[in-house]
Amino acid sequence: MAWRPKQNLVKGELDNTVPGLVTGWLEFRGMSDIVRMNLVGNFHEDIRGKKIRLRNREPQTDRPSSMDRFVAQQTGVVGDITAGLPPYPYSRYPYVEIYSRENGRVVMEFDADEVEVVDQ
Repeated sequence: MAWRPKQNLVKGELDNTVPGLVTGWLEFRGMSDIVRMNLVGNFHEDIRGKKIRLRNREPQTDRPSSMDRFVAQQTGVVGDITAGLPPYPYSRYPYVEIYSRENGRVVMEFDADEVEVVDQ
C-alpha cells in the first residue's frame, strides 16, 4: 500500500539540478516539521535537471492525524516524477512517486496548475 499524503500537502519544492539526486522539502498540515527529501535518481525527461514547486490548492484540515507516522527526513530512491509535459514520458499530469526507506512508496498526483517548473 502506498502513502498518498497529497490531501495534507500545503506546498513544497523538489530539486533535480544535480544529476542523480533529488532534494527538497514539503510542508504538510498535521506535521510540525518540514519534510526534507534526499533521494537517489532523476526526474523524467520533461523536467530532468530542473526544480519544481508544488502546491495544493485545497489542503485538507479535517484529517491531519493521518500524517502521524510520516517521517520528517525522507531518504530513498526516486520512482516517477514528471510534470506531465509533452512528449508525456510517464503521464499527462504531474505525478510524484518516491520509494522511501522510512515510509515506503509515496505517491502524489497533481493538477497542472499546482506544479511550477523552475528553469535554471
